[in-house]
Amino acid sequence: MKDVAARAGVGLKTVSRVVNGEAGVTPDTVRRVREAIEALGFRRNDSARILRKGRTASIGLVLEDLADPFYGPLSRAVEEAARAHGARTLLDATQSAGWLPLRAADYDYTVTGAFKWLLSPRGVSFLTVPAVCDELWPLYAGWAAGEVPWESYYGVERLAPSAHRFDESPATLPYLAAQHSLAVIEETGPAAIGAHDLALADRFRDGLAVLGHEPVASPGSAIVAVPGLGHAEDALTRAGVHVSVRAGNLRAAFHLYNTAADVDRLLDVLSTLPVRV
Repeated sequence: MKDVAARAGVGLKTVSRVVNGEAGVTPDTVRRVREAIEALGFRRNDSARILRKGRTASIGLVLEDLADPFYGPLSRAVEEAARAHGARTLLDATQSAGWLPLRAADYDYTVTGAFKWLLSPRGVSFLTVPAVCDELWPLYAGWAAGEVPWESYYGVERLAPSAHRFDESPATLPYLAAQHSLAVIEETGPAAIGAHDLALADRFRDGLAVLGHEPVASPGSAIVAVPGLGHAEDALTRAGVHVSVRAGNLRAAFHLYNTAADVDRLLDVLSTLPVRV
């Protein structure tokens, strides 16, 4: 760009304005700059823009439990306040996509790890962005992010004008498998899957109460955490029942592949263990 500025007899800022189509440059100056660009074969390198000082107008919202009854009102309040100030909102849907009805269009951006409720192999993730996303720049743009990917192997000169600018070289096998998983989710429907998951979770909660255990209050969640039951993991594993343990708490998550028989088997094993007070 310095060579273009020198040949046209203008400053760097003027060249930048012409290249980016900004106002405030006389027609004669625009002509000289464009002639210099043509003579020197200059092409704007969009990848270089990621090196500029990082600034953002995005708001991050972290909630530990989606089942928290305050989640909905708080989320909506943050979205409204953000939009009122020209900021963007981003939703991490990893813990909700697949069993909760979700409209990505309700948020500016969404990111989703698909290895959980979307039943996909690890290595699969999704990003949604507004239809017009020229102001968004990937931090590490590879060949797949180029406007013409096959011509971007040795550096991206111009980013794709759509969400493809965030593409990366895909993990082929995981994505091939993911399309079948997503087909099951789509055919069954998140609402039906959510009703199934919650029914199993409620069945487990009811059974825990009978056994004298008190799970963490989480109405409307398919995940059930039980304080002090982490010691049951070994007995459950021996019985072929697989659960998680977090900070000494037993954690069971129910999904499309589980049945009432799975819940009953889990409760049967727990019934053989003493209740710790």
